[in-house]
Amino acid sequence: MKRGFTLIFLAILVLSTSVLAANETFEVQRSYDWLLAQGKSSGSFGDIIDTSLSYLALKSAGETVKTGLAIDFLKSQQNVIQKCLPRTNCKVIDTAVTALAFQKEGEETVEIDDWFKKAQSAALVSGKWYLQIIATGTGNCSISYLNIQSNQTKTFYASFIDGNLTNRCAYKKWLDIDKCFESGLIAGNPFLTLKVDCSDLGASHLTILYNTENSYYIIADEASSSAELHIQNGCFGIGFKDSCDYRSSLYANWALKVIGSETNTISYLTSNYDKTDPFNSAMMFIITGKEQYLTDLTASIGTDGSFANKNIFTTSTAYYANKFDNTKSWIETKVRPDGSWNGNVKDTAMTLFAAYPDASIEFPTCTDGIKNGLETDVDCGGGCPSCEGQTFICDKDGTCDADQGEDYTNCPTDCTSPAIPDHCSNGDIDSDLGEEGIDCGGPCLRSCNDQCIMDIDCELEGKNYCYLGSCVDCRDDSDCNPGYECDYNNDCSLISSIVECGDGICEDNEDSTTCPDDCPTDSPKESNLTWIYVLLVILLVGLIAVYFLVIKKPGNRPERTGFKAGPVKGFQFSPIGKGPGSEINNLDKSIKEAENILKRK
Repeated sequence: MKRGFTLIFLAILVLSTSVLAANETFEVQRSYDWLLAQGKSSGSFGDIIDTSLSYLALKSAGETVKTGLAIDFLKSQQNVIQKCLPRTNCKVIDTAVTALAFQKEGEETVEIDDWFKKAQSAALVSGKWYLQIIATGTGNCSISYLNIQSNQTKTFYASFIDGNLTNRCAYKKWLDIDKCFESGLIAGNPFLTLKVDCSDLGASHLTILYNTENSYYIIADEASSSAELHIQNGCFGIGFKDSCDYRSSLYANWALKVIGSETNTISYLTSNYDKTDPFNSAMMFIITGKEQYLTDLTASIGTDGSFANKNIFTTSTAYYANKFDNTKSWIETKVRPDGSWNGNVKDTAMTLFAAYPDASIEFPTCTDGIKNGLETDVDCGGGCPSCEGQTFICDKDGTCDADQGEDYTNCPTDCTSPAIPDHCSNGDIDSDLGEEGIDCGGPCLRSCNDQCIMDIDCELEGKNYCYLGSCVDCRDDSDCNPGYECDYNNDCSLISSIVECGDGICEDNEDSTTCPDDCPTDSPKESNLTWIYVLLVILLVGLIAVYFLVIKKPGNRPERTGFKAGPVKGFQFSPIGKGPGSEINNLDKSIKEAENILKRK
């Protein structure tokens, strides 16, 4: 019995350790590296939406080279006259996300704003529109408005009987705007301002009402005898003046809010809002900041922190709207080994922009003395200054080209260390000689923030080189053995493209597509944890069954009965069966096999 409990305890301990080992630590640097690698020399990250979202993510984290190229690419896709995107068939969402990118970059958005104003369609076109006047006297009223670029003014005489208007086009206290002033006036104008002056009547209240079937909506209301009544009856379609599309209207409103422009589609968004769609709730909360939308969004969160049936893009948008406690943790469980989400730019860019905009990321720069990123030579080309006529610093030709700016600090491979004053190695702070710390600062070569001066300073740390004041394994790929590359941490790491396929181990950068021999399952790697839990449950059930059926089986204990005399039987040989000990050995073997399987995940 004791042995049975011991086996169960050990099995749980071993499998729990395997589960923890399988749950790798999330590295946001890898995700940004993946996204950065999707950028082309043209500045494109795919389509306009992918490029704009990638710009927002990378720019938020401090990247400067590929984001500059991305802005240039977006500009190249603008319509020459209207500045909408894409240039041959402008779309609302494409133009909206580009406006977000331009605003962040500090680019001009006035012309995009003008296009949005013209691209709107009238949302509420089938009902009736009324002007309600509450007054006690009689007299003239005037209404002025802008229609088709011309100012119109209508004057009418108003009288009341028992508080109701007597005009032919009136119904009780209401004037039918289409009948009294101009047919289709509001339906044909997504945003209209009516300047109403009923001072002669002693009017006390002016209201615009919208009626559809048995429902009435107050669109504008002023407690005054004269006022400007703003009628927001706009929506956005997929393209220019297309029929209303809710998702396009959400994106347009988000962009217009960010660039500081007026939005005229709130009536449409509010009347067509679906609180069961978490994307709608998230965007409405971003646009309006009203608590009712946050309440609806909170109600739709899953127990694991995800939204919309575990949709990455919607979940990231929800997290951008409000930083839910366990949503970020769920997001991190869905990242792929290569750092992407779902292997596509849109999901990865939106997730990084929404959840990790302030991450501390190391990006290639145009001044790091390394040919990296899209550069065609050291710190030039591919978004950096042109290589034409450039004098390169640290060309690594074995010669210290001092006349070209090379010295030991920016090119230690070509330039030897200069003479160091004796006091820079005496172990004291010689402040009178200009030192800022013990043997550092001032005339000493080593900065007080540096780990080292020369390569020899790094031997005790087990590193090979002193590079930019830090001890590192490598400065570039040439410092690593064949098959290895110098990664962003200046460590020599195995080049992913030559990871040995067929070694029986499913590496982080292998999957069922790139190496089916090692990764035979079609299930994504992120499901490993689920399989581990399933295996854990199965094994526990098996262990409990073995314990009760084998170890604690009543037949395994001699039955206590009185002595009964009987005939003496001859001794018989019987084949050796598989007793409890044999079962336990098989169980031990199963646990070891399970551990081997888990190690491959």
